[in-house]
Amino acid sequence: MKILGIDTASGCLSAALVEDGRLTCLTARDDGLKHSVNLMPMLVSALESHDLRPGDIDLFAVTNGPGSFTGLRIGVAAVKGMAFAADKPCAGVSTLEALAQALGRVCGLVFPVMDARRDQVYNAVFDPCGTRLRPDRAISLDALYEDMLTLAIDGIDVYLVGDGAGMCYDFLAAKELPLALYVVPPNIRMSAAYGAAVAGQKKLTRGEAVSASELTINYLRLPQAERERQGINN
Repeated sequence: MKILGIDTASGCLSAALVEDGRLTCLTARDDGLKHSVNLMPMLVSALESHDLRPGDIDLFAVTNGPGSFTGLRIGVAAVKGMAFAADKPCAGVSTLEALAQALGRVCGLVFPVMDARRDQVYNAVFDPCGTRLRPDRAISLDALYEDMLTLAIDGIDVYLVGDGAGMCYDFLAAKELPLALYVVPPNIRMSAAYGAAVAGQKKLTRGEAVSASELTINYLRLPQAERERQGINN
């Protein structure tokens, strides 16, 4: 089975090819939100380097939120177009789950964190086996600290992954925490395409893959302009 994973949810754009569970190609660019220019050339290059065309892909997996509103629309639109033309299934994957899946199995809790602005992060929590402990959410750093205390066990490790990892580490390291806190390396922290492919295959196995027309985006919260119109402060 060949899976194409795509992540456009943050400033780091990435694509991954996974064949029969083996990562065969991973490419990424962290040069800001230029995804509308860079995504399709990246995908064409990745496919051509393995003598593949979109019709050879068995599943298209894409991060579908949370994240940059524009970035998510670009990634999902690209997958919709390719999956529709090739008549292949696709899977929308939580960006936070994709970040956790890209990290793999660790001896501790995984805290994917993405900068959501306004002193908030998008966050979820996964245990060492990949079981979800918290739903995707937009949460303040103070609330994240309090929740981390409820999950903490003396000596447990916590791994921060995502573009908000550095910010969260600086904030949390100044607090008293009964745990060891780590920021994972940038090559894992910023690239979720492989995790999207892994999570997408699991969704396909569970019968949760969808058609191109059924693929949707989970923004998690309203755009800033709409929040301001409604008088919402977070």
